[in-house]
Amino acid sequence: MGRDLRYGRVERTRSRMETGEHRSELGQWQTAHRPADPRLRAYIHGYVASSSRLRTPIQERHVPSIEVALLLNFGEPHRRLDVAGSGEWIVRDGAWVVGLHDRYQLATAAGERHFMVVRFTPIGAHLFLGLPLDAIANEAVDLDRIDPALARVVMSRVGPARSWPDRFDAMESLIAERVTRATIPALVGVAWHRLLTTHGRAALGSLADELECSHRTLIARFRTYAGFPPKTIARLLRFNRAVRVLDGLSRTRGHEPAGKPYIETAQSDDLRARPIRWADVAADCGFFDQAHFIRDFREFAGMTPDAFLRQMSFLS
Repeated sequence: MGRDLRYGRVERTRSRMETGEHRSELGQWQTAHRPADPRLRAYIHGYVASSSRLRTPIQERHVPSIEVALLLNFGEPHRRLDVAGSGEWIVRDGAWVVGLHDRYQLATAAGERHFMVVRFTPIGAHLFLGLPLDAIANEAVDLDRIDPALARVVMSRVGPARSWPDRFDAMESLIAERVTRATIPALVGVAWHRLLTTHGRAALGSLADELECSHRTLIARFRTYAGFPPKTIARLLRFNRAVRVLDGLSRTRGHEPAGKPYIETAQSDDLRARPIRWADVAADCGFFDQAHFIRDFREFAGMTPDAFLRQMSFLS
């Protein structure tokens, strides 16, 4: 697979790239996103690019998702205010990786930004980076701290490209070279597939027995390949399914990649008046009952599902 990805791929994938633009009193954004080559979908979901000029700082809410993000900066250093943590401005440049999180993050973005996001699956990120993902869980780490040689290769291959499609292509070729010859242990592959296809509803108590391994072994392998134990991954999958349901009810957020941040915005009166059967949403997303649904949603998003739907939007 890695040997023939480069042939005929540019014309096919460029036609699938989607672009968008937003202008308001907050500033202006131009975005582009493209799914990964189908042969790489086990390792990467796709790519997102954003060029923006913010007239005023905006608060972003990043909710947990089952994606590991590699960010490449092509403009001024990326400035974010760590609202929920240190309260200090964090400046990043070059390339950095955001591991899986099991809690929401608040940040304030400001100024001009010009960057690209590579949306890895956890297994893809483990194979591409060559490190156990629990080492970067709930962290954002500069790529040159993880692997200085890889950081130089990424920026030398992707940096010279003059357009987002060319940058997507360069990144995709590099990913194919690094991951398609790697081996995923059957234990991890089967368990991960089971969790994904059941949206986190798999019976974890019997999964280890079915795979003929100990619970300790299963947990250890998941920490290496995903960053969290299976129980946490299952909870995140159910939460992500619920977020997609709410996104589908929003006129501003539907069909956006899961890892993109939300900002606070006023929703329409029609949306506020729309009756929502939260117990049905909870059941459809695999929660034991509405109380468990609200508890998990509040933990992962920092607010109730109703407040999330009313206040959150996607603009950047």
